[in-house]
Amino acid sequence: MRLEREAPARVLEAVRDGALRVLFAEEVVHRLEEEVLERQLGEALGLGVGLLIDRFTAARMLVAGLLTSSALYLAIGLGEAWWSTPGLAPAVMICIDLVGQWIFVSTIALFMGVCTPSVAATQFAVYMAVANFSRTLGSAMFPSLEAMVETHQMFYVLSAIVFTAALIVSRFDPRGLRREPG
Repeated sequence: MRLEREAPARVLEAVRDGALRVLFAEEVVHRLEEEVLERQLGEALGLGVGLLIDRFTAARMLVAGLLTSSALYLAIGLGEAWWSTPGLAPAVMICIDLVGQWIFVSTIALFMGVCTPSVAATQFAVYMAVANFSRTLGSAMFPSLEAMVETHQMFYVLSAIVFTAALIVSRFDPRGLRREPG
């Protein structure tokens, strides 16, 4: 008798566990597919940006990447009505990551252009530490900002911050900073 009473619960549990495993597996496969696609696109973009840096300079490519990022954040904020469109969120995340890769490659190229060969590794490590600190600082400031604005307005703030960074970098001349030690 006891087995008969527990059987429906066990069947439900098995179905639930099986369904969860299937959903989990599907989600993992979907995420891996997205990551592989994103990584391959990122690598191709990095190569393309590298070639463009050789042609147009790291500072110009960084400004272009920052302006693209600013425009993307502005478009996301303005497109709030379409946020529930199926497939839009993953596409937007891929675009944000790809533009982030563009900015990262350009930033590294800019930093390496400022570094002198004799102290390049140390100087580059300092620049990267400052870049990492700025990410940490931005993450710490986000909750305070989030409490003051609505979600779509957050994208306007991000757009303005990135646009300001583009203005600052556009006034920056890395050639004037490179000096040989000694």
